[in-house]
Amino acid sequence: MKTHILLALCVFTGSTISFAQQQPGTFQLGLLAGPNYSHLGESILFASNQLEHKGKIALIGAFGVSSKYQFEKFYLATNFLFENKRSATTFTNYPNNLPNEPAEEFLFKENRRYLSIPILIGINLKETGLFLNTGPNLGILLKHTYRGDGVRYSSYSDAKNLSLGLSLGLGYARAISSQIGLSCEMRHNFNLHDSNKSLRDGKINTSNLLFGIHYSLADK
Repeated sequence: MKTHILLALCVFTGSTISFAQQQPGTFQLGLLAGPNYSHLGESILFASNQLEHKGKIALIGAFGVSSKYQFEKFYLATNFLFENKRSATTFTNYPNNLPNEPAEEFLFKENRRYLSIPILIGINLKETGLFLNTGPNLGILLKHTYRGDGVRYSSYSDAKNLSLGLSLGLGYARAISSQIGLSCEMRHNFNLHDSNKSLRDGKINTSNLLFGIHYSLADK
């Protein structure tokens, strides 16, 4: 009986603190980090049977800082995240363009490093700790590394320096004190255009699992 009372008290206290951090006028600063999975959307180039594209997982796919301001019925948030977008492509070459002849396969790997800046509007699902958010995402290309057939180089020649996308996230947040909270969010980033200038190689989308720690400041 005592155990049940103690458990109920802990749940009530945690819910009360979490709700306090969702009060209008609350401003949060935080740190975010986690793995991601990069995958290529539909494209004309990779529709060919000579090219096979595979998504890649990065254990440290994204990390950076976050800020959030709580209004009456919604919140506004923005992040500054360093994000890795990795991909691998197998190219099958038929020497005389004849599929029946012996083929040669080449593996190419790419890694694009971006500074991602999403601007998100979100809602808290009452006192459940769950939240939803969505908004535009601007990506600034910092480095493009290309490796294949024993050769590695960095190139900006064909990759677009800026990318524009749409972010959609679902997460859970819980306070561990009156000012400090933890969060976990699954966020999908949908790119709105091809990643390269000349080749229509498709849109690189990412799925991020972001873990966060946040510090709350109440508006006096």
